[in-house]
Amino acid sequence: MNEIMQYNGKLFQILQKTIDAQFQVEGKTIDKHLEYEMVRRPPGVRALVVQNDKILLSHEYRYELDKWDYRLPGGKVFNTNDDYCDAVKRNSLMDDVIIALKKELLEEVSVEIENYFMFDISYCGLKVEWDLYYFLIDQFTQYEDNSIQKSEFEYIENQWFDFSTALKLCLNGSISEKRTAYEIIRYIFGRKER
Repeated sequence: MNEIMQYNGKLFQILQKTIDAQFQVEGKTIDKHLEYEMVRRPPGVRALVVQNDKILLSHEYRYELDKWDYRLPGGKVFNTNDDYCDAVKRNSLMDDVIIALKKELLEEVSVEIENYFMFDISYCGLKVEWDLYYFLIDQFTQYEDNSIQKSEFEYIENQWFDFSTALKLCLNGSISEKRTAYEIIRYIFGRKER
């Protein structure tokens, strides 16, 4: 696999990539050569904070939607592509993901993590790389924080929902980040199967 940088912005890169693939289909060997453009963005982190059959959601004002939206608490792991590339070179990506997880939860929903489990990694696909790391948090301390303005641009209110209501928010579009809605649904139904 080869890649050539076409554009390198603060958070987005556009790469020209080539892949040579060989695989089997019905006993035949298939050789493919692909050339394509790909957009890369540093990964994000999201947390399924659960307790007593309830899940903690952020109610955030989202500028890109021009409305309030429900989300799992979380955010960016890196503020720049350069930081992301440095972490990959240092082989410290997962350490940085955990640091961001703890930082974002404390800032957004006043939760200090006592225990966490990797739940899933959501990948976009061949032409867009923007991985979201999902963690299950079931042991934590939540501090009281009634402030909604978390930074100059972030307005976040945290709310606990029973699983039934959370499912409704996923299915009725109140959670606009579809990957997150999927992970919530997957967690709730997977929990019922155990």
